[in-house]
Amino acid sequence: MGRILILFLLLGNLNSAFGYSYFYFDSKKVNVSNRSFHNYIRPQIRNLVQDFYSVLKKINPLQEDTINLKILTHRFKKKWKDYLPHCKKEECTDNFEDLKSLAKRINKKTLKLEKKISGLFSKRRNIDSTIQLSDYSGKISDIWYNILNHLENPLLLKEKKQVGIYLNQALINTEIILISPLDDEIQKNFYFVWSNFIKKLEQEIIEKQNLKFLVTRLEELNITWNSFYMKVPRWKELISGTPKNQLKIMHRRWNSILKIILVR
Repeated sequence: MGRILILFLLLGNLNSAFGYSYFYFDSKKVNVSNRSFHNYIRPQIRNLVQDFYSVLKKINPLQEDTINLKILTHRFKKKWKDYLPHCKKEECTDNFEDLKSLAKRINKKTLKLEKKISGLFSKRRNIDSTIQLSDYSGKISDIWYNILNHLENPLLLKEKKQVGIYLNQALINTEIILISPLDDEIQKNFYFVWSNFIKKLEQEIIEKQNLKFLVTRLEELNITWNSFYMKVPRWKELISGTPKNQLKIMHRRWNSILKIILVR
Protein backbone atom coordinates (compact mmCIF):
# COMPACT_ATOMS: atom_id res chain seq x y z
CA MET A 1 0.00 0.00 0.00
CA GLY A 2 2.87 2.35 0.87
CA ARG A 3 4.52 1.80 -2.52
CA ILE A 4 1.24 2.51 -4.32
CA LEU A 5 0.81 5.75 -2.38
CA ILE A 6 4.37 6.86 -3.19
CA LEU A 7 3.84 6.05 -6.89
CA PHE A 8 0.59 8.01 -6.88
CA LEU A 9 2.29 11.03 -5.32
CA LEU A 10 5.18 10.85 -7.80
CA LEU A 11 2.80 10.76 -10.75
CA GLY A 12 0.88 13.65 -9.29
CA ASN A 13 4.07 15.67 -8.92
CA LEU A 14 5.11 14.89 -12.50
CA ASN A 15 1.76 16.03 -13.83
CA SER A 16 2.05 19.25 -11.85
CA ALA A 17 5.61 19.84 -12.96
CA PHE A 18 4.73 19.66 -16.63
CA GLY A 19 1.44 21.50 -16.23
CA TYR A 20 -0.78 18.57 -17.17
CA SER A 21 -3.83 18.52 -14.92
CA TYR A 22 -5.44 15.09 -14.63
CA PHE A 23 -8.01 14.81 -11.90
CA TYR A 24 -11.13 13.08 -10.71
CA PHE A 25 -13.93 14.95 -9.00
CA ASP A 26 -17.60 14.73 -8.13
CA SER A 27 -19.46 17.03 -10.53
CA LYS A 28 -22.45 17.06 -8.17
CA LYS A 29 -20.38 18.92 -5.59
CA VAL A 30 -19.22 21.61 -8.00
CA ASN A 31 -20.95 24.93 -7.50
CA VAL A 32 -20.25 27.59 -10.12
CA SER A 33 -22.29 30.78 -10.08
CA ASN A 34 -23.90 32.12 -13.23
CA ARG A 35 -21.98 35.31 -12.66
CA SER A 36 -18.62 33.49 -12.74
CA PHE A 37 -19.71 31.57 -15.80
CA HIS A 38 -20.81 34.59 -17.83
CA ASN A 39 -18.24 37.10 -16.58
CA TYR A 40 -15.13 34.94 -16.61
CA ILE A 41 -15.44 31.33 -17.76
CA ARG A 42 -17.34 31.87 -21.00
CA PRO A 43 -15.20 34.85 -22.14
CA GLN A 44 -12.06 32.84 -21.39
CA ILE A 45 -13.37 29.91 -23.40
CA ARG A 46 -14.19 32.25 -26.29
CA ASN A 47 -10.62 33.56 -26.19
CA LEU A 48 -9.27 30.02 -25.99
CA VAL A 49 -11.21 29.00 -29.10
CA GLN A 50 -10.04 32.10 -30.96
CA ASP A 51 -6.46 31.31 -29.97
CA PHE A 52 -6.82 27.82 -31.41
CA TYR A 53 -7.91 29.09 -34.82
CA SER A 54 -5.17 31.72 -34.71
CA VAL A 55 -2.61 28.96 -34.13
CA LEU A 56 -3.92 27.04 -37.14
CA LYS A 57 -3.63 30.10 -39.38
CA LYS A 58 -0.06 30.74 -38.30
CA ILE A 59 1.01 27.14 -38.87
CA ASN A 60 -0.43 27.10 -42.39
CA PRO A 61 -1.87 30.20 -44.14
CA LEU A 62 -4.33 28.02 -46.09
CA GLN A 63 -6.07 27.37 -42.77
CA GLU A 64 -7.50 30.87 -42.96
CA ASP A 65 -9.50 29.82 -46.01
CA THR A 66 -10.88 26.63 -44.45
CA ILE A 67 -11.70 28.42 -41.19
CA ASN A 68 -13.46 31.29 -42.96
CA LEU A 69 -15.43 28.77 -45.00
CA LYS A 70 -16.57 27.10 -41.79
CA ILE A 71 -17.58 30.43 -40.25
CA LEU A 72 -19.53 31.54 -43.33
CA THR A 73 -21.27 28.18 -43.65
CA HIS A 74 -22.47 28.35 -40.04
CA ARG A 75 -23.57 31.94 -40.61
CA PHE A 76 -25.64 30.84 -43.60
CA LYS A 77 -27.12 28.01 -41.53
CA LYS A 78 -28.30 30.49 -38.90
CA LYS A 79 -29.75 32.87 -41.51
CA TRP A 80 -31.51 29.99 -43.26
CA LYS A 81 -32.94 28.78 -39.95
CA ASP A 82 -34.20 32.29 -39.15
CA TYR A 83 -35.65 32.66 -42.65
CA LEU A 84 -37.59 29.38 -42.85
CA PRO A 85 -40.42 30.36 -40.44
CA HIS A 86 -41.25 33.29 -42.74
CA CYS A 87 -41.75 30.99 -45.71
CA LYS A 88 -45.23 29.92 -46.71
CA LYS A 89 -45.95 26.26 -47.28
CA GLU A 90 -45.52 26.47 -51.04
CA GLU A 91 -43.67 29.71 -51.70
CA CYS A 92 -40.97 31.81 -50.10
CA THR A 93 -41.87 35.29 -51.23
CA ASP A 94 -40.06 37.24 -48.52
CA ASN A 95 -36.98 39.22 -49.41
CA PHE A 96 -33.99 36.93 -49.03
CA GLU A 97 -31.38 38.85 -50.99
CA ASP A 98 -29.01 38.64 -48.04
CA LEU A 99 -29.20 34.84 -48.20
CA LYS A 100 -28.39 34.81 -51.90
CA SER A 101 -25.61 37.33 -51.39
CA LEU A 102 -24.04 35.18 -48.67
CA ALA A 103 -24.38 32.04 -50.78
CA LYS A 104 -22.64 33.79 -53.68
CA ARG A 105 -19.86 34.91 -51.36
CA ILE A 106 -19.37 31.37 -50.05
CA ASN A 107 -19.42 29.97 -53.57
CA LYS A 108 -16.62 32.36 -54.56
CA LYS A 109 -14.66 31.33 -51.46
CA THR A 110 -14.90 27.66 -52.42
CA LEU A 111 -13.67 28.35 -55.95
CA LYS A 112 -10.79 30.41 -54.56
CA LEU A 113 -9.91 27.58 -52.18
CA GLU A 114 -9.91 25.04 -55.01
CA LYS A 115 -7.49 27.21 -56.97
CA LYS A 116 -5.11 27.48 -54.00
CA ILE A 117 -5.25 23.74 -53.38
CA SER A 118 -4.37 22.95 -56.99
CA GLY A 119 -1.12 24.84 -56.45
CA LEU A 120 -0.14 22.55 -53.57
CA PHE A 121 0.50 19.55 -55.82
CA SER A 122 3.62 21.21 -57.25
CA LYS A 123 5.19 21.23 -53.76
CA ARG A 124 5.00 17.42 -53.59
CA ARG A 125 4.37 17.37 -49.83
CA ASN A 126 1.50 15.71 -47.96
CA ILE A 127 0.17 14.38 -51.26
CA ASP A 128 -2.50 12.18 -49.66
CA SER A 129 -3.86 15.08 -47.60
CA THR A 130 -3.75 17.38 -50.62
CA ILE A 131 -5.72 14.88 -52.71
CA GLN A 132 -8.31 14.59 -49.94
CA LEU A 133 -8.46 18.36 -49.58
CA SER A 134 -8.91 18.77 -53.33
CA ASP A 135 -11.62 16.12 -53.44
CA TYR A 136 -13.68 17.57 -50.60
CA SER A 137 -13.26 21.18 -51.69
CA GLY A 138 -14.64 20.13 -55.09
CA LYS A 139 -17.64 18.53 -53.38
CA ILE A 140 -18.21 21.70 -51.35
CA SER A 141 -18.11 23.83 -54.51
CA ASP A 142 -20.72 21.58 -56.14
CA ILE A 143 -22.94 21.76 -53.05
CA TRP A 144 -22.89 25.56 -52.95
CA TYR A 145 -23.57 25.71 -56.66
CA ASN A 146 -26.71 23.65 -56.01
CA ILE A 147 -27.75 25.79 -53.04
CA LEU A 148 -27.30 28.96 -55.06
CA ASN A 149 -29.24 27.43 -57.94
CA HIS A 150 -32.17 26.69 -55.61
CA LEU A 151 -32.12 30.20 -54.16
CA GLU A 152 -32.17 31.83 -57.59
CA ASN A 153 -34.85 29.56 -59.06
CA PRO A 154 -38.37 30.10 -57.59
CA LEU A 155 -39.48 26.63 -58.69
CA LEU A 156 -36.53 24.93 -57.03
CA LEU A 157 -36.84 27.06 -53.90
CA LYS A 158 -40.14 25.36 -53.14
CA GLU A 159 -38.02 22.32 -52.30
CA LYS A 160 -36.84 23.89 -49.06
CA LYS A 161 -35.97 20.51 -47.55
CA GLN A 162 -33.47 19.93 -50.34
CA VAL A 163 -31.67 23.16 -49.47
CA GLY A 164 -31.46 21.90 -45.89
CA ILE A 165 -29.98 18.61 -47.10
CA TYR A 166 -27.39 20.43 -49.20
CA LEU A 167 -26.55 22.68 -46.26
CA ASN A 168 -25.96 19.74 -43.92
CA GLN A 169 -23.68 18.20 -46.55
CA ALA A 170 -21.77 21.48 -46.81
CA LEU A 171 -21.32 21.63 -43.03
CA ILE A 172 -20.03 18.06 -42.83
CA ASN A 173 -17.57 18.48 -45.69
CA THR A 174 -16.39 21.83 -44.36
CA GLU A 175 -15.57 20.22 -41.02
CA ILE A 176 -13.75 17.36 -42.74
CA ILE A 177 -11.34 19.71 -44.51
CA LEU A 178 -10.98 22.16 -41.61
CA ILE A 179 -7.64 20.75 -40.41
CA SER A 180 -6.56 19.14 -43.69
CA PRO A 181 -4.01 21.83 -44.68
CA LEU A 182 -1.81 20.89 -41.71
CA ASP A 183 1.21 18.64 -42.06
CA ASP A 184 0.35 14.94 -41.86
CA GLU A 185 2.43 14.53 -38.70
CA ILE A 186 0.22 16.83 -36.62
CA GLN A 187 -3.05 16.79 -38.55
CA LYS A 188 -4.70 13.92 -36.66
CA ASN A 189 -3.79 15.39 -33.28
CA PHE A 190 -5.20 18.81 -34.14
CA TYR A 191 -8.36 17.27 -35.56
CA PHE A 192 -8.71 15.20 -32.39
CA VAL A 193 -8.52 18.23 -30.10
CA TRP A 194 -10.78 20.27 -32.38
CA SER A 195 -13.55 17.64 -32.60
CA ASN A 196 -13.43 16.57 -28.94
CA PHE A 197 -12.58 19.85 -27.23
CA ILE A 198 -12.78 23.04 -29.30
CA LYS A 199 -15.95 22.13 -31.20
CA LYS A 200 -17.75 21.14 -28.01
CA LEU A 201 -16.75 24.36 -26.29
CA GLU A 202 -18.00 26.33 -29.30
CA GLN A 203 -21.34 24.57 -29.46
CA GLU A 204 -22.15 24.07 -25.80
CA ILE A 205 -20.47 26.96 -24.00
CA ILE A 206 -20.18 29.82 -26.49
CA GLU A 207 -23.39 29.22 -28.45
CA LYS A 208 -25.72 27.46 -25.98
CA GLN A 209 -24.21 28.90 -22.77
CA ASN A 210 -24.53 25.45 -21.24
CA LEU A 211 -22.83 25.55 -17.84
CA LYS A 212 -24.15 22.10 -16.93
CA PHE A 213 -22.32 20.58 -19.90
CA LEU A 214 -19.04 22.14 -18.79
CA VAL A 215 -19.36 20.83 -15.25
CA THR A 216 -20.51 17.32 -16.13
CA ARG A 217 -17.98 16.88 -18.95
CA LEU A 218 -15.10 18.76 -17.35
CA GLU A 219 -13.00 15.68 -16.64
CA GLU A 220 -13.38 14.40 -20.21
CA LEU A 221 -12.58 17.82 -21.68
CA ASN A 222 -9.55 18.19 -19.46
CA ILE A 223 -8.12 14.79 -20.39
CA THR A 224 -8.66 15.57 -24.08
CA TRP A 225 -6.85 18.89 -23.87
CA ASN A 226 -3.94 17.56 -21.83
CA SER A 227 -3.57 14.52 -24.09
CA PHE A 228 -3.08 16.96 -26.95
CA TYR A 229 -0.96 19.55 -25.17
CA MET A 230 1.58 17.06 -23.80
CA LYS A 231 2.51 16.18 -27.41
CA VAL A 232 3.34 19.77 -28.42
CA PRO A 233 7.06 19.55 -27.45
CA ARG A 234 7.48 16.73 -30.01
CA TRP A 235 6.56 19.03 -32.88
CA LYS A 236 9.48 21.46 -32.59
CA GLU A 237 10.14 21.56 -36.33
CA LEU A 238 6.49 22.15 -37.20
CA ILE A 239 5.36 24.37 -34.33
CA SER A 240 7.59 27.09 -32.93
CA GLY A 241 7.56 30.79 -32.16
CA THR A 242 4.14 32.45 -31.98
CA PRO A 243 1.99 29.29 -32.48
CA LYS A 244 3.83 27.50 -29.68
CA ASN A 245 3.46 30.51 -27.38
CA GLN A 246 -0.24 30.75 -28.17
CA LEU A 247 -0.71 27.10 -27.25
CA LYS A 248 0.93 27.88 -23.91
CA ILE A 249 -1.50 30.75 -23.44
CA MET A 250 -4.39 28.41 -24.24
CA HIS A 251 -3.11 25.99 -21.61
CA ARG A 252 -2.94 28.75 -19.01
CA ARG A 253 -6.46 29.87 -19.92
CA TRP A 254 -7.78 26.36 -19.48
CA ASN A 255 -6.04 25.92 -16.13
CA SER A 256 -7.46 29.23 -14.93
CA ILE A 257 -10.95 27.98 -15.84
CA LEU A 258 -10.32 24.79 -13.87
CA LYS A 259 -9.31 26.82 -10.84
CA ILE A 260 -12.48 28.90 -10.97
CA ILE A 261 -14.62 25.78 -11.18
CA LEU A 262 -12.81 23.52 -8.73
CA VAL A 263 -11.18 25.76 -6.14
CA ARG A 264 -14.11 26.53 -3.87
